[in-house]
Amino acid sequence: MAFPNQQAIIGLFMAFLADVSSSLYMKYYPGTNQIERAAVNKSSKSWQLDLPYYPPAYSKPCESFDTCDASSWIACPNYNYYGNNVDRRSATFGTYKVNDKCDPLNPRGRTGIRGRGGLLRYGPNHRVVVIISRNGQQMEYVGKSTEDQQILDEFPWEFTDEPKALKLPRMLEAVIKDDLQKKYPVSTVNEIIEKAKKKKRLVYRGYYHDERNTDNAWIETWLYEIKDPDSKALGLMSLEDSNTLNLTWKKVDAESFAKKIDTLVNQARLTKGEKFVQNLKELVNRSKPTDPSILLDLIGNIINIVGISATFSG
Repeated sequence: MAFPNQQAIIGLFMAFLADVSSSLYMKYYPGTNQIERAAVNKSSKSWQLDLPYYPPAYSKPCESFDTCDASSWIACPNYNYYGNNVDRRSATFGTYKVNDKCDPLNPRGRTGIRGRGGLLRYGPNHRVVVIISRNGQQMEYVGKSTEDQQILDEFPWEFTDEPKALKLPRMLEAVIKDDLQKKYPVSTVNEIIEKAKKKKRLVYRGYYHDERNTDNAWIETWLYEIKDPDSKALGLMSLEDSNTLNLTWKKVDAESFAKKIDTLVNQARLTKGEKFVQNLKELVNRSKPTDPSILLDLIGNIINIVGISATFSG
């Protein structure tokens, strides 16, 4: 079944692309109440502008130097390249700039704070996110039972130095195994997981506006989906018991889509947000799609076109 107003909805998102691309950040860096970002407005974000700019520096201490970049370099890393099992290439911007102090520059411009912040790597920090869905009496997807401020954090995700090599987030794979092995033999479970890895589809790969981003470190998200329309593979998971990621099955519907629009606009802090939300809600209500899978497809198309991440919560 087609969604008659799908292109109109996507068009609304495109109309606000410029505002989203230049989204500004909160006053204090997340996880701190003392590190205040330097003032940056939309007209002063570009690195091409030579402006007085004195941002504070913050890099969270590393727990392990194997998975985290130290703040002082003995030798400058090979930014924009893959080496030593770390992919420092951008999935979005091609070759990003590095200044004469060996600091990679956030391709989206100034953020008001120098350093690595709370992220693990200077330059791009790759995060793999997976949306798993199944059909039944109503379409469902796998999400966290608790709500998070960041819009994609509801889904299972993991930071990785090698996004192309990571087939599934490791903790997600462990939850899948623990759940399915309660009902099925190990050989069957392994077969289900391997098939799921091959079936996953890349929905979005690119920059993600996150409050943890800094002038020298930023998040790039690899968003995959795995559909199990017949509920004969990952859809066999019950997720009724507690698990390490607090995952459960959650329903997909138009109402939850409208709620997520509110979250998206608030996150991006769009200047025309109220009008945008109202127009988009009216389109969804008029369309009244009867196939929930259309909503998931729609959100994937939106993410692809505008380069921002919007998803569902139940």
